[in-house]
Amino acid sequence: MKQELSMVHPVLGLVVVGVWLGVQIYSRYGTRETNNQKASPSRFRSRSPDRSSDQDEERKLRDSAQKALKSIGLNLERQGSRRLAGRGQHVFNNGLLDIHRSVLQDLLSELRGYDQLDNLLQDVSAFFNQDERNAISNMVAYFSLDEFYVDYNAEVFGVFVRELRRELVAYLKVYIYPPQKDKYTSVSYNRDRALWRHIERVQHIVRMMVEHEVYVDTMARDRWLQSNTGCKDLYEKVRQAVDKMLKNIIQDFKKVADKIKLIYNNGNWP
Repeated sequence: MKQELSMVHPVLGLVVVGVWLGVQIYSRYGTRETNNQKASPSRFRSRSPDRSSDQDEERKLRDSAQKALKSIGLNLERQGSRRLAGRGQHVFNNGLLDIHRSVLQDLLSELRGYDQLDNLLQDVSAFFNQDERNAISNMVAYFSLDEFYVDYNAEVFGVFVRELRRELVAYLKVYIYPPQKDKYTSVSYNRDRALWRHIERVQHIVRMMVEHEVYVDTMARDRWLQSNTGCKDLYEKVRQAVDKMLKNIIQDFKKVADKIKLIYNNGNWP
């Protein structure tokens, strides 16, 4: 073969040699790789997730989120979050630890008494014990980049907290401010009706937060429980603590409102 190639034009000979070498290499190694692929097809199929199953799961989570929002009279479209946090996905939304502070911040900004924040926060800071706070902060689940993951409840939780905060601030303002005189209507009746309207709205929002567990990342919870098989009691303990905190939120802020009224009446309000 080599003698025949030497009689050909040099340039054409180089081309032919290159082709010949390529055929030899492919015949030696290419068929081996092809045979390996045929011998172990599962290695390649495993990288292709079951898209239909993922879509069904996402549809279920999206419908659950929409149902929760509609339960408080909101018809909002949520997109869900697929972002993976570096330190894992929180089972319980960390915003639970700041609900009382955020309500007080909004209230005091309207009452022009922001410098009283730390003083008043002491009256509502004990709704979780240290173990419960640690669990909310540290209970996380992990997903790899090639796994399906989506969280709708982070957005839903934010909407619920916004509505809850707005109603609580409105209730506290009516509760704190002295009733305004109105010669045409009963002052006490109007004030009591306004208070009751806000209380009913707060209680409804809280009931729906508890019923739909909007403070929980469903996929993170399921993964965490699967990875920590002996810790279901811990999850239930924290969930019950969250439910109790939410159900008592009006009573907690009523104490704060009474303290504000006392400070105001003593002439110490800014």
